[in-house]
This record gives sequence, C-alpha cells and structure tokens, in this order.
Amino acid sequence: MVQQPTLTIPGASRTQYPFTLFPWGTAFRRFGAVYVVLRRQHDGRYQLLYVGQTMDMSERFLAHHKLACFQRYGQTHIGVFAEPSEARQRAIERDLIAAHQPPCNG
Repeated sequence: MVQQPTLTIPGASRTQYPFTLFPWGTAFRRFGAVYVVLRRQHDGRYQLLYVGQTMDMSERFLAHHKLACFQRYGQTHIGVFAEPSEARQRAIERDLIAAHQPPCNG
C-alpha cells in the first residue's frame, strides 16, 4: 500500500498540523476533518488556497461554494487533517486562516 504524502502547516498559535495530501478529485468516505485546498507549484512547494472544515468529507468538492476561486488559482491537491470534534475543527480552521490568510477564504 502506498503511503500518502503529508504537509505540516503551522497555525498562528505555532501549533503544527499534519495534513495528508490527496490529488484534487479524490473521493472520500464520510468523516469529520479540517481540509486545505492547495496548488502545487513548479518548485514542488504548495500554495495554500483555502482552509475549511466539515463533518462529512464525502461531500463532493466539485460543488464547493469557492470552486471558482480554487480553479482561478489552479488547485491540485486537498490536504486532510481528520478531527471528529466540530468545535476543534473550527478552532484549527481559525488558527490556520489567521496565520496564512488564504486567498479563497476572503
């Protein structure tokens, strides 16, 4: 079994959040998580485009309310940090947005 790559993203609190990376369009089962939409750049680094949270990762991202913004920036990956607590999801989302001000969260 191939292990998915990970990307650790720091929050404003300096907490490090490890996200498992998946290609854009990956189908997920139902679980709660904080997710990030990313664009892999030519130098191999990732640009953070959006931070969100959901109680159901199986919802289709192709119908996301920020899809036009993701497409404008050329999204390539989704990063997933599994978290069953909705309150904790919201806290992590706020921490990451405060640190990075992703363009599609505006």
